[in-house]
Amino acid sequence: MDNKQKKEENALQFIPQQPRFDFSQIILSDFVRKEIFDALKVIECKDVVYNVWGFSECDPIPRSVLNFYGDPGTGKTMCAHAIASKLGKKILALNYAEIESKYVGEAPKNLQKAFDTADETDSVLFFDEADSFLGKRIQNVTQGAEQALNSLRSQMLILLEEHSGVVIFATNLVSNFDSAFESRILKHIHFELPNHDARIEIIKKMIPTKLPLSEPISKETLDEASDILEGFSGREIKSAVLELLLGKAEKDPTNITFSSLDFINAFKKKKMQKEQLKNEERKILKEKILRKLSEKSEETRLENELKNDNEVKIEE
Repeated sequence: MDNKQKKEENALQFIPQQPRFDFSQIILSDFVRKEIFDALKVIECKDVVYNVWGFSECDPIPRSVLNFYGDPGTGKTMCAHAIASKLGKKILALNYAEIESKYVGEAPKNLQKAFDTADETDSVLFFDEADSFLGKRIQNVTQGAEQALNSLRSQMLILLEEHSGVVIFATNLVSNFDSAFESRILKHIHFELPNHDARIEIIKKMIPTKLPLSEPISKETLDEASDILEGFSGREIKSAVLELLLGKAEKDPTNITFSSLDFINAFKKKKMQKEQLKNEERKILKEKILRKLSEKSEETRLENELKNDNEVKIEE
């Protein structure tokens, strides 16, 4: 290992933070809330079950690994912080990019360091965008990068087997999991996009109490706003409210009030932007498919020409 690599390794520090959210700040469906609190009961009772009642004789390492999966912006990260807050612990939040190293073989060492830090500080370990960690290991390895990813996933399996603290993953899907991870995970919890009532509660929570309103926001306005925002995540709703506030703040903030119509128009604007982005994504995908089909068609044409040339030569 050269000096530059040693310097980078020594500079890599994982520092747990105080949780930024608690459950009073998060709008969740009753089902998801119950799933989380049921899992917390298991985690909170593990000392009694494993140590006092001796279940450690049957299972030496208690499982405290949760996987939150679902669409982006649905509250997975906030809930990880809220769990740490409820348990009275700090949280060590990481993603794949922070573990990955440009030096071959260093990523497993970085992962080991993250687990060691969580152990030493009794912190909740949270891996965001964790699909790369938990995906199926590559069978036919052809590149060094694939071998490095396999090594990282194998190291994750070993560390989860040995770690008795709380680990939370946030992923998009569970269908591409390596089956070896299933025995390590206490519970998978699906975070869905908010329904009509949940969107209303999120909108209400996103309107600051100090905001100068020209009139109270009525139930009818909230119903209309929720209908407009169908298919939006909590993060997207927050973004829409923030854009409205920032837009008005550019003017003279001392003489500004916010009306129900301001919110309705802001949400309509955000919905239009989202639809435009989806249309652009569909257009790009369509162009990509057409390009692939064209390339395939050209490849088939060249194969047929070569085949015909060979047949002519045989006849000659």
